[in-house]
Formats: sequence, C-alpha cells, structure tokens
Amino acid sequence: MIKILMVVGLGVLVGMSGVVKGKGLKANGYIQSMWLLLLIFAMGVGIGNNEEVTQNIGRLGGEALIYALFCVVGSVVVVYVLSKLFLEKREKK
Repeated sequence: MIKILMVVGLGVLVGMSGVVKGKGLKANGYIQSMWLLLLIFAMGVGIGNNEEVTQNIGRLGGEALIYALFCVVGSVVVVYVLSKLFLEKREKK
C-alpha cells in the first residue's frame, strides 16, 4: 500500500509542478484510459475465475448494484467538494 501512495504522491507533485503541459496532458489522459480499461479487464478475469462469485452472481448482483451506486455518489460528492475547494481558488488567481 505504501508503494501505491508513494507513486500517487509523486504524480501529484509532478502535476503540481506544471512539468506536463499541452500534448503531454492529452497523452496522459489517453494513458490513464488505457490502464483503466486494462485494470477493469483484469478484475473481470479475476471475477470470472472465482467459482464462488459466479455461482452466486444472481444474489450478488443486487448487492453489487447498491455498492456501486454508493461508490458513484460518494465519488461525485468528493470530487465536487474538492473542486470547489481547490479549483475555484486557482481560477481566482
């Protein structure tokens, strides 16, 4: 877990420094999308290989839907609050 936090922290520092601009930001967005799709694919493979999950997929579907909705709503709320705190301050400068 510490490795993940260190890499994310490094990314935040690079982003804040302004080193990546223009075409680099566009490439970064593309790379993020590709890795996200690969991560989702890998998770699907893991789920498909788990017999317990596949046997109980009907029961788990409703629970997963509720969990997913809470995750989406929570993420939107956090992004909204953080963007209000940090992006509005940056725009005023």
